[in-house]
Amino acid sequence: MPGVVCLITEGTSDDSNRTIQAAKRLRANKVAVFVVRIGGKITGELEAIASDSSYVTTDEAFDKVQSFHQAFQQVTGGQQGNAQKLNIY
Repeated sequence: MPGVVCLITEGTSDDSNRTIQAAKRLRANKVAVFVVRIGGKITGELEAIASDSSYVTTDEAFDKVQSFHQAFQQVTGGQQGNAQKLNIY
């Protein structure tokens, strides 16, 4: 099973370039990156972080997260793994 990261955010990062580079390193290491923005619109930064355009969504109050869950389960095979701390900076 590939590694998976699900970023849940209310906005943009303090350092967009650094964040995007970190996401690229994750993807290079076969880690699928999902992004959920709570409130607001999807930005270019969030699209650059996500592994695929179908892996980024926005929601006002977690309503759309249910449909987003299907893509997440496809990548993980529905299995739960052990959470690990990653040093990507």
